[in-house]
Amino acid sequence: MASRTAQNRVNELNEAGVNTNRFVFNLPDGLSAGSSVTIDVNNGQAVNTATGEAITVENVVQSGYIKNNNLHRRWVMVQMFRMLNSGNYSKYLRNNYSYMYQFKMIENELNVLAHMEQRDPDAFQVRKRFFTKKVVYALFVDYLHKVNKLLASLKTHYKHEDNRRREYVTIPRYGHIYTDKIDGRIRIPLQNMLVRINRCSTFRELYNLVYNFNHQKKVRLPDDTSKCQDWVSAFKGSGAYYTMQNMINFHNVFVIDDVGNILRGDDAMAYVDSKLDEYEGEGWRYLGMLKKVINDNNFTFGS
Repeated sequence: MASRTAQNRVNELNEAGVNTNRFVFNLPDGLSAGSSVTIDVNNGQAVNTATGEAITVENVVQSGYIKNNNLHRRWVMVQMFRMLNSGNYSKYLRNNYSYMYQFKMIENELNVLAHMEQRDPDAFQVRKRFFTKKVVYALFVDYLHKVNKLLASLKTHYKHEDNRRREYVTIPRYGHIYTDKIDGRIRIPLQNMLVRINRCSTFRELYNLVYNFNHQKKVRLPDDTSKCQDWVSAFKGSGAYYTMQNMINFHNVFVIDDVGNILRGDDAMAYVDSKLDEYEGEGWRYLGMLKKVINDNNFTFGS
């Protein structure tokens, strides 16, 4: 039996005639035992052993997405407890994640949602509640406002070019730009971005917009710029939700409902899910629920 390493699995796929150059294997830090995806290939037929479902090779080649609802995003729990164990969640988020991190993170999230929207509707119904089109729009409104604030604070300089005196500013991590070019190169594209976001009807369209934005020249705000509050709320809510999901499914914690009942397993998860509508757009409330679950169970995870 071949060694079950990631490279050997890639070799097996290549030998079966599957071009793996289009695949990205992302194994995040903190992936725990029981949180792996295994792909067996026999005569060109791939099987997801986490679910027992056959995988159509052509489908995987086209999308790079393999459904596995048993993972429950366990690395999110590691990230969440690292932040909670710091003693100040908000301070940790502010000091360890830059302002521009929001755009890279949301690009990755939208990419997953775009795949789920087409291929994994059950998981999609939950995950779409956090980083919504409204959050994407709010993030770019926040960015445009803070870019304008930065531009207004810059000192103007002058130089002679083509027999005329021209005014310019130097934007940190961007470079020199003539002031009469700022609207066309910076402000108007961002205003157009807001219009395009509003017109999006799928997460694939949203992803394409954010991907293109992230891979072009842009004003990079200082790392310590305060983050968009809608993004922060979604970040807190998503992290808290999936952390509770893992605590319930893998650590046998209980949840106390609104009338004092102690719930475990599927009942506990059903109660957490019952708050999806009520807490939508208010992710901090899921973070509050998570903290209560931790305290009620005297639960510790690292230190």
